[in-house]
Amino acid sequence: MGSALFRLLTTLLVVLAAILVLSLPFVIAGRRLPISRLIVYADSGYVPADSLPLDSSRAANALSAVDDPELRIPITELGLVRSLKLTPDGDITLILALTTPHCPYAARLAQDAFLALQSLPGAGLVTVRVDPAIRWRPSDATERARQDFYRRFINDSNRSR
Repeated sequence: MGSALFRLLTTLLVVLAAILVLSLPFVIAGRRLPISRLIVYADSGYVPADSLPLDSSRAANALSAVDDPELRIPITELGLVRSLKLTPDGDITLILALTTPHCPYAARLAQDAFLALQSLPGAGLVTVRVDPAIRWRPSDATERARQDFYRRFINDSNRSR
């Protein structure tokens, strides 16, 4: 028991000495210590996604799980996401295009996108607007989505047009 206590006290003294040595240049220069850099965010070295601040990459990642109901291709790969804006308060505004102006799945597409964004930790007011006036073209899609689209819906002889 005495040996374990001695090791614990020795370790604490070494840690305190290291902190003192590392902070000495700041104290001598009369500057504040950069304490915010010393905050431990996760002891495993992995910061869980839910603890990260809400940003456009997290929102885009959530939207990548939303498939066009008819085409079964993610809306992010189809190029249907035309505007994605986030405020510092976590409010999200999304504008979506449709593959056709009279898409019968427009409401479902908007609802799926809304639910994906609303489920993000830190999300505030979520607004999804579907704009049928935005013209969509297959060239708006990623190469992979375009190939899938052509393979499934357009025969190869029409592809070059």
